[in-house]
Amino acid sequence: MENNCDSNSENAASPQSNITPVASIDQMSLALVGLLFLVSGFSSLIYQVVWTRQLVFVFGSTTFASATVLAVFMGGLALGSFLAGRIADRLPRPFLWYGVLEGIIGIWALMTPVLFEFAIPLYRLIWQSWHLSVLPFSLLRFLIAAAILLPPTACMGATLPLLARFVTSSLSYVGNRVGTLYAVNTLGAVGGAGLSGFGLLPALGLSVTTQIAAALNGGLCVIVIASARRLEPPLVLGAGQKERAAGAPLSGKIILPMICFALSGAIAMIYEVGWTRALLMVIGSTTYAFTVMLTTFLLGIFIGSLVMSRFVDRFKEPLTWFAAIQVLLCLVGLLSVNIFNCVPYWNVIVNASFPNNPAAALWIRFLLSALVLLPTTLCLGAIFPVVVKACTSDLAAVGRSVGSLY
Repeated sequence: MENNCDSNSENAASPQSNITPVASIDQMSLALVGLLFLVSGFSSLIYQVVWTRQLVFVFGSTTFASATVLAVFMGGLALGSFLAGRIADRLPRPFLWYGVLEGIIGIWALMTPVLFEFAIPLYRLIWQSWHLSVLPFSLLRFLIAAAILLPPTACMGATLPLLARFVTSSLSYVGNRVGTLYAVNTLGAVGGAGLSGFGLLPALGLSVTTQIAAALNGGLCVIVIASARRLEPPLVLGAGQKERAAGAPLSGKIILPMICFALSGAIAMIYEVGWTRALLMVIGSTTYAFTVMLTTFLLGIFIGSLVMSRFVDRFKEPLTWFAAIQVLLCLVGLLSVNIFNCVPYWNVIVNASFPNNPAAALWIRFLLSALVLLPTTLCLGAIFPVVVKACTSDLAAVGRSVGSLY
């Protein structure tokens, strides 16, 4: 696979192919892009925690609220990345469009509290008019919540294919560049999930926390627009490259890995919801349980993807590594289920050891819970760089490949 990628990269730059490759960006510019994407992940997870709290007032159940936000959040990321992947390789200035999307996310996020306020009387009116049973009414509430949250989450999903197109000028390091982008964005998400759940929301409330996240998106938009002219290399496409980027069908060789990758994503979300319920028995607070789960989940994905991105471009058979990680994921997942059975006993020991210091006992419970989840999330994080390397074989369609996978 590595040799094929090198040859594809060389072919993309050959005169016969009628393609001029994307110009390479320097390390300082790459570091700036990483920093911007880290802040982007930070604000995105603030929104996820805030929206979960807001939807509790709509659904009356934290379980339904968290499941709705997770489903819509992931659905929006999928929709946005898929659509952006179809056009990213043809955009002459993908970095500038990334900045525009950050601005849209911030503006829409400021509107969401007002939209949720309008939604509550709408729910009440529908209930009084039609007296729907529990299942149809819950579905209706889900659809209205999805209509509110889908636009900003779709914009979030569109950012990765655009930046992947911007930073990748050779297939020889596509796994490293895209995996690192994914890792730093996830690291920002770790900070956003932890700080919003444990600091911003208790201290400042929903409204101010939302405004802070929106201000970060606005700042990103301004920085990108101001620096795009200097940082963005020209994207020059030949006729052959335009045709492949526009509508070339996905290779049959990557359909099966993509299906397996999609299934692993479904399994990851099952872990996420299940772990939140399990942590309730240990931590007691739903908000803290969700925050511990989300922070640990993202931390593991960050570490796993960052470490794997350092090595993935050396793999000759990345699909073999993909299969091996799935087997390891199965083993550590089963292990985590069995260890969770011991956590209540550890909880009793911790409470007995710190009878006069409940804060210390709480943080130790957080740490123990996080250690149980971390091995599984490390494997989940390592998957993405590997599957990007395995499924990206054309420099002219990097954005399309990344968008389709993500």
